[in-house]
Amino acid sequence: MRSNRRVTGLSGVVRGTCEPSAGCRAKPKVIAGARRFRVSTAAWAVVCAALAGAGALGADTWLLAEMPAVKVAVGEEGWYRVGQPALVAAGLPPGVRSSSLRLFAEGVEVPLRVASTGKNPFGPSSWIEFYATALDTPWSGTKVYWLTGDLGTGARIAEVAGSSRKASTAVSFPFTTAVSPRTIYVSMLKNGDAGNFFGPVVTPFGAQVAVGSARVDLASLENAVIDVALQGASGGGHSVRVQLNGADVGRLEFADTAASRAAFTVPASMLIDGDNQVYLAGEASLYDVTLVDTIRLTYPRLFQAAGDELRCIASGGELAAVRGFTTSDIVAIDITNPLQPVGLHCNVRPEAGTYTASFAPSVAGPRTIYVFAGGAIRQPSAVVPNVPSQLGRITGGAELVIITHADFAADLAPLVGLRAGQGWSVMVVDVQDIFDEYNYGHASPYSIRDFLAGAAAVWTTAPSHVLLAGDASFDPRNFMGFGYYDFVPTKLVDAVFMETASDDWFADLDGDGTAELAIGRLPVRTAAQTAAVVAKLVAREGVLQTNDVLLCAETATGGVDCEAASRALEALIPAPYTAHEIFESVLGVAGVRAELLARWQQGPRFVNHRGWSWVDFWWGYTLTGADAAALGNGASLPVVASVCDLNCCFHDLPVTGLGETLLLAPGGGAAAVWGCSDWVDPATLGPMNEEFVRQIFGEPGVTVGQAARAAKAALGSAAARRSWVLLGDPAMRP
Repeated sequence: MRSNRRVTGLSGVVRGTCEPSAGCRAKPKVIAGARRFRVSTAAWAVVCAALAGAGALGADTWLLAEMPAVKVAVGEEGWYRVGQPALVAAGLPPGVRSSSLRLFAEGVEVPLRVASTGKNPFGPSSWIEFYATALDTPWSGTKVYWLTGDLGTGARIAEVAGSSRKASTAVSFPFTTAVSPRTIYVSMLKNGDAGNFFGPVVTPFGAQVAVGSARVDLASLENAVIDVALQGASGGGHSVRVQLNGADVGRLEFADTAASRAAFTVPASMLIDGDNQVYLAGEASLYDVTLVDTIRLTYPRLFQAAGDELRCIASGGELAAVRGFTTSDIVAIDITNPLQPVGLHCNVRPEAGTYTASFAPSVAGPRTIYVFAGGAIRQPSAVVPNVPSQLGRITGGAELVIITHADFAADLAPLVGLRAGQGWSVMVVDVQDIFDEYNYGHASPYSIRDFLAGAAAVWTTAPSHVLLAGDASFDPRNFMGFGYYDFVPTKLVDAVFMETASDDWFADLDGDGTAELAIGRLPVRTAAQTAAVVAKLVAREGVLQTNDVLLCAETATGGVDCEAASRALEALIPAPYTAHEIFESVLGVAGVRAELLARWQQGPRFVNHRGWSWVDFWWGYTLTGADAAALGNGASLPVVASVCDLNCCFHDLPVTGLGETLLLAPGGGAAAVWGCSDWVDPATLGPMNEEFVRQIFGEPGVTVGQAARAAKAALGSAAARRSWVLLGDPAMRP
């Protein structure tokens, strides 16, 4: 959660927009009909002074986000160097003083090494270096470091002599390597916020995982420990045999879909210098199926570098030596506290065609030391400017908040203009600004909900409708290689039958299972796609929609008479609307398909579907994704209630959901699709479906988002409510 502290001295914000002075360099926010404010020079000085005084105590994420800064993104732990040209290209002032450079990560100042061509200037030949730790969340593996240059004197990495006359007698030290394969996603596993990605499937036929033990001390009398973490994937008991390099080392015994972990002690002589093969086999039954989560191997490792680097454990006050470097440019850093690394004096000598580095930690006890040569210095994955934002200072607010990716913001302008012309106050927010201000630049759905909760609590005009404009993914880190499509994250929740996407989670601000806001999504992946769907929605407002209502129903599913349930809706549809029954018992499957497509081409006002379905089709293939993409009903676009399974799994990358296809269809399709991202219990859906229809046709001025929100209240299960998704603009009127 972000801090509630604020820096005083800023003028008020009216309706949430910002136009800071030139020194702030913030990008404007689009808010229809809103006045703007300007941050005074004095106020900006207050902000700068506040961050300058943060020091080792840290700095709030909102303070960093509203300042000019350079964001340095790193993808793995290690020592990083960034040159002045790259930093200047990302917005660092060319004339900045070297002593004023300050680096922050998650609000805490990180000491730097700064190489400068002169006493003060940070010139083209200069660079910064720092030790970075990794980030590992379900939404991101990239950690953001913030570099500023106008806030006083920055922290620098201390250097200690660390001399010692006592040489270490240790030949090796305990070193841990871990393998966490993330190649399989298991949606049916309901395990809360724990991850659903795993590695190989373990069956009675066995699975094998390679775990490295580079530079293992095979002569050590110390044992190694192999730690195996598995996830149950089948019902019943599990008995998983564990072998290491062909030798049995033990078993894991557990049951059902529980997680299990066990550690096995083995002699170091069982290991090899390289990849060890861990073999796993389920033996409880032919149906004993588990999944590999993580395998850790702790073993005695020689003080020898691999790839010109080594992270080792050395005793304070003793002289340790690391061999095997290819160059003499070697550095030793004490990273026992990775937020306060300390440089150690390092003696380097040639030895048998390689180089050996000797050092002595100055603090007593075991110390973690990172020793590396120049070739092991890493480069960041990105160096980009921070575009300052001030979401945390908004007090005016807006009724409709559109949260989007920067790539799509410009193409949303026609929709913003349309809603503003209809009397809505509209705010467009870059999702990266939310990450910056609420989570130190790191992607997280919690940031979005924190932003919305704060807006609902403090804005004069609190948001009532939220549009998420951008696709989301069950695999935001692209473990499975389908691509990076997590533009505006969703929240994966444990629904009734599986883990699935819930945009409703964002709108449930108090966590009671009932949304306080009407929320919808445009699952777009490109600017062109955004422009196309916006053009459809805007065009619909200029066309008189028909009065046709299509009630499409399978004979029965899950013990429910779908046709009777659909027929009950007719009493809720007033004149002048005309309901058309498209029922399997009358037309047969082929007849339903033909009638549905023919009437859809004419542009109905509303379509309601009851029956079984899959992600991308309705029962009997009466409507498929290919059909939806080819619909030519133009601007006569219906609202679709797909009261069945899985049609709004917009986060499923391998398969495009039918709801997505209908919304994004270029020649027609739908203006909005309300459906489920989970399996459904058909017996529970009648009251909810009836309430949605009642809202659509009975409440004057109701929006599609309000109708969906009211209808979900008729669904008894909070877990079920969260899986119902509106694809479309919630502020649209049906």
